[in-house]
Amino acid sequence: MGVVTYIIEKIWLHIKVGTIDNGVELLGLIAFISLMITANWRDINKLFVKNRPFFWAMLAFVVILGVPCLTDFVQGFIDGFVAGAHAN
Repeated sequence: MGVVTYIIEKIWLHIKVGTIDNGVELLGLIAFISLMITANWRDINKLFVKNRPFFWAMLAFVVILGVPCLTDFVQGFIDGFVAGAHAN
């Protein structure tokens, strides 16, 4: 269904890929916030307390996903700072 929607947006509606990517990121953020609100946190807490290997696996997964975003943020911050310093 997603592929069909992508083709319709690209060919019939002439929407650029960058616009689609921004829309998908916004929908992902909304879905993540909805998941955090509706999650049964007591059950999740019990799962992490009783099952330590699962906790460490999830922590490693989050770190692996987060490090590229963090390094990209820091690199962009430094590049912006250097560009601003050279502009003056």
